[in-house]
Amino acid sequence: MHFLNILIAEMKLQYWDKKKYPIRTIIQVLILAFLIVGFFKGSNIISGNSMKNLQPSLLIGYVLFICCVPQIISFPGIISGLREIGVLEQIYLSPVKFSKILLSKILHKIISKIIFSIVLLYLIMFLSNSWYHIDLIKFIILLIISLISIFGLGMVMAGLELVYRKILQINFFIMIIYAYLMTLTAYPINFLSFIPFIGGAYTINQTIVYNKKLPISWYIFITILSIIYFILGLIIFQFLEKKSKKKNRLCKA
Repeated sequence: MHFLNILIAEMKLQYWDKKKYPIRTIIQVLILAFLIVGFFKGSNIISGNSMKNLQPSLLIGYVLFICCVPQIISFPGIISGLREIGVLEQIYLSPVKFSKILLSKILHKIISKIIFSIVLLYLIMFLSNSWYHIDLIKFIILLIISLISIFGLGMVMAGLELVYRKILQINFFIMIIYAYLMTLTAYPINFLSFIPFIGGAYTINQTIVYNKKLPISWYIFITILSIIYFILGLIIFQFLEKKSKKKNRLCKA
């Protein structure tokens, strides 16, 4: 019940933030949509490609990368921001565990990223005049599974930010690696299948775009793997959290 109250408070906070600055949210979505469409059209012109429509595999791939992979750096950003304004140390003095606050932010982000991804998908299709049938139920389920693993990695990065600070540069490097890895094949099971989010992203692309039939064992594999990464991320975060307290790394200085 206590955690539920924290989650409700977090959702109210984010709701009022979006309501206070609605134009900012709308502009962010429009800019991303125009960037993706512009990138595709520009690459077609440069390469001399005669395709007029945005290919669905590229559409899903761009949306997944933009909406999900940056979550790796979002949690270190939260830690860094709270430390800079001097709130982080105060949060740790409260009776509520910071890990619970972080989990409430994760649940809110899962909900918001699902909505954001769907809106961005259809907005891009509208702007590019390339309409495709997308099974939204399957897309949402697979997106949740994929996000769970990426948030596990995000919590590890947040823990490292607590202890070592200023690791955002490393996170950007990780994002570049992910941009490449997402173009590779994760099935049948290989080493890429064990990298957080890659297996889920590949599954979304293959099943949603190409209607490829994958065995039920594969879906069980990526679901269990995502849960394991999330639990490991939480455990590592709590370990690094204790380490940061011992080293007195919560304050701004």
